[in-house]
Amino acid sequence: MGLKKMIQIVLEQGAEISKAYANPQSVKQTFHDATDLSGVFDAAHLTTTSIDRICSEIFQQRSREFFPQHVPVDEEKNMVVVVTAGQKYLISDPVDGSFNLSVGIQPVCTILGESLGQDLTSVTVYIPHTDRKLGELYFAQKGGGAFLSLVVPYNSVVELDILSLITNAKRLKVSSETDIGKVAVNFESTSDYVPLGEIYNELRCTSSPRYIGSSGAILCQVAEGRYGVYAHNSLEPWDTLPQLLVTEAGGVVWNFEGQPWKFKGYGVRDSIIAAANGDLYNAVLNIIRPSTSNDIRNHI
Repeated sequence: MGLKKMIQIVLEQGAEISKAYANPQSVKQTFHDATDLSGVFDAAHLTTTSIDRICSEIFQQRSREFFPQHVPVDEEKNMVVVVTAGQKYLISDPVDGSFNLSVGIQPVCTILGESLGQDLTSVTVYIPHTDRKLGELYFAQKGGGAFLSLVVPYNSVVELDILSLITNAKRLKVSSETDIGKVAVNFESTSDYVPLGEIYNELRCTSSPRYIGSSGAILCQVAEGRYGVYAHNSLEPWDTLPQLLVTEAGGVVWNFEGQPWKFKGYGVRDSIIAAANGDLYNAVLNIIRPSTSNDIRNHI
């Protein structure tokens, strides 16, 4: 029941994103302070949109209705969240890729995750517009695998059979390739990340790095095997939720120090490398932090 309700929320939010693509004049940009709560400057924080606020309102309303025992954590609402063991949290990125949406490009997705204390237990991601010409609904529950269901265009979630989307979904599997030169790599960073230029130059020598502007969408593609690696030096907690898709599809996810992700509160950032396997993780880590990669490799 919980997964079905989570899917309903992201599909409702996805309908608003679809309306925005159909009527781009309806998307109003808001530029604001690019410094987040941790004091990190990030140009991605410069833009939010009217659709972010609409999707945030959907999350706030539905979380109260469907998950009254959960603490809601919303990217669009500045809040203080003290994470306690045994408490359930519902964590939302109403629009992941707000700048993409504001200029009418893709991808854009909506992300919703559940955690028990610091541990992620389930996640749903919906990408309304894709190269498949259908919506892509990704979901995973800890220990239950990762799945993809294609969604035909819809005007109302009432039209959709969510249970059928769950039962007919395709199980995901990460790429089996271990050669960094044979997979697509997506590396993104905050704008003040000093080693950025050097890392990109190194990556170009071994692979073909990409940048698409939506961490949620790229993590889905790592889980599906379309990308081999996604790395970022400093992500918000809601941006990293789809990592559960990667691990449930057989991949590995650690930060730059080789530690697993934990939900530590609103705005508490961490680095991430999500890879199809340990070989690809270490290949990217060796470029990002060559002095530490050998130590971490011994723990993989």
